[in-house]
Formats: sequence, C-alpha cells, structure tokens
Amino acid sequence: MHKSVIILVTLLVLAGCSSTFAYNNIDWLVYWYIDDYIDLTEEQEQQFDTNMSSWLKWHRDTELRLYETHINQIRHRALTAAMSPEDILDELSIARQHWLRLRDEVAPGLAQMAPLLSDEQVIYLFAQLERENQKQQDERLNELKDTSEKQRFDNQIKRITSQVEDYIGKTTSQQRQLIRTYAPQLQSTDNYWLAYRRKTQQVARELFANRENNPEFVEQLTQLIKNPDGHRSSEHNRVSNQNSLIYATMLSELQAIMSDKQRRRLNKKIDQFVDDLDDLIGA
Repeated sequence: MHKSVIILVTLLVLAGCSSTFAYNNIDWLVYWYIDDYIDLTEEQEQQFDTNMSSWLKWHRDTELRLYETHINQIRHRALTAAMSPEDILDELSIARQHWLRLRDEVAPGLAQMAPLLSDEQVIYLFAQLERENQKQQDERLNELKDTSEKQRFDNQIKRITSQVEDYIGKTTSQQRQLIRTYAPQLQSTDNYWLAYRRKTQQVARELFANRENNPEFVEQLTQLIKNPDGHRSSEHNRVSNQNSLIYATMLSELQAIMSDKQRRRLNKKIDQFVDDLDDLIGA
C-alpha cells in the first residue's frame, strides 16, 4: 500500500481539517486517493475499513490531544520569548515524532493487507508509482530547462514569503530581506527524494515478487514501512539537515523582529488550529 495514503491522513489533520466532515469521512477520501494506484476488491475494502476504523479511533483518542498540546507549546515559545535555531529544530523534531508514531501505528495493518493483493494489482501499483516518479522527474527537468537560476530563486523566495505571510500577515521590508538572504542557501532535494522513492519502491517490489516463498514477508514489509529512511543516501541526509538548519535560522531571525500586529495574527492562526482540533476531539 502506498505510503502517501498515510501522509494524506496526516496532512488533513495537521492542516487543520477544514471541517470535522473531512476527518470523519477520511475513509472515502482515502479510497478516492487509492483509486489512482489500485482498485480494491470487496474483501480488501472490508479489511481496509476495519483497519481505518481502528486507526482513526487511536488517532482521535491519543494523537489529536498531543497535537494540540504541541501547538500550544509552540504558541507560548513563539510569542513570549526569542527562539534560537536550536529551539526551532527541537519543535520540528517533536513534529516529526507525531508522524513517526502514526507510521508505526498503521504499518502492521497495511502490511497485513499486502498478501490480499493479486499479482495484477501489484504490477499495476508499481507501474503507477513509476509513472508518478517519471512525471516528477520530467517536471523537474522541464523546470531546469525553462527557467534560469535567478527565476528559480525568485520563485523560491515567493513561496517562502507566501508561507510566512500565511501565518503572520504582510512581511516588512526587513523580513523580506531576510528571506531573500536565506532562500538561495536552500539546496533542492528533489533529485535525492526521487532516488529515495525509487529505492524504497524497488525494495518493496522485490519483497512482493518473493512473497509466496517468504514466511517473513509481512514482517519485512512492516519494517520497510516503519523504517524507510535507511534507504536515503548520506548526501540526501546531509543536505536535508543543512536545509533544516538554514530554515530554522531564518525563522529564528524572523521571529525576533515580528511586530505586535504579526504576533496577534500568529496567535489567531494558532487559535484556528486549536479550535479545529477541539472540534475533532469532541466529534
């Protein structure tokens, strides 16, 4: 089963879930997403429904409150004291733990569904995944061909500025200068990510190819879903860590010069996240 299905669930929740309807009907949304990769039989849908109900109950009962606590912790730190780059990296690390817990929770159920897939479904699944890989690769090559380095940097500055302003409102000239200073230092990881995706998919493909003769198939697939990062290259890890530090440094400096109006905007934005989570928890 494609890892992005799990990511979809996470994003819908962490993005605030525009309504409880989205969260309470996540099974339908996931089916819509899965349909791009594989058509499930009635038996497979029943098993998936059972797993999804269990995952959502666990998520609502244990995880949503943790998200709310973390968001309020970020609010307190961001609005009451200066945050160093190390402080921000700490918060990013905590956020990653949310994702890792979710991945660990769903991995066994996803792996246990794998033996239910037919050979035809497996072939179609990996063919679709590679089509997506090729599409991303082509888009990346076209971007490099059709835009200059300056244009790509300008686009990156615009994206980061838009992300920042979504939380704190219109940036000042000093803040925009900070973004212009740091954005060009961020290195693209697109090619690393594509290589990583293809590597993990190749390992999964090999597991599926030998599943009938491998009594440890489900356990090995579970471990692959839980621990795919071992297939990232050392250079990928190095660049990702460097980007994280650069981004954290930029956010630290931006936070230090936020105006009172921007702090109020950030506080209101966090209130919206908390309200959404409260609605989901109480639904």
